[in-house]
Amino acid sequence: MFDKYILKQGQKVVFSLFAFAIFFGLIDFEFISTLLFLIFILSLYIFRNKKIKVDNDALFISPVSGRIEAIDFNDTHKFIYINVSLFDESFFISPETSQIEVIEHRKGLNLSFDDRKSKDLNEKLHLKTENSQLELISSFSTNNISTLPQKNYQIGQFITLFTQGEVIIKIKKDFNLDLKIADRLKIGQVLLKK
Repeated sequence: MFDKYILKQGQKVVFSLFAFAIFFGLIDFEFISTLLFLIFILSLYIFRNKKIKVDNDALFISPVSGRIEAIDFNDTHKFIYINVSLFDESFFISPETSQIEVIEHRKGLNLSFDDRKSKDLNEKLHLKTENSQLELISSFSTNNISTLPQKNYQIGQFITLFTQGEVIIKIKKDFNLDLKIADRLKIGQVLLKK
């Protein structure tokens, strides 16, 4: 019933916040109740279920919404660093039709990216597709990254919930992506046509 409006993976958080807000309101802890109710409203926005329109002529699309922090390259690959905030769409989709292989799934902490050791200690998921490698690094206020089965994913298919952190896309250098630093990416945005 609520799957149409709230992501299934976020429903437990949303309903728990609502229940605690009501409970603290009933026992006259108005400040805590109001605070939890405001966080409940915020979580409704964070875990909203937005329909994504995927262009079937696309070869590669943006797997997340966020802001491009940096673009780097070496002899064979380009690296695109995307900062995903709580106010972007909270899920990660398949950027291309391909077999997705999990290279590394490291459980860890959820430190802020301001901490020097955060990239080494935070939870990390490293995936490999046919034309790219994707690295998800969680940040301070995020959920655990769920383990996903290795199978063929269609372009735009939901992979996992990802609320905040950094996504690093490593793509072959011969793919010409028209991206600049500080561009805002929308989930499902076409990055490369067939």
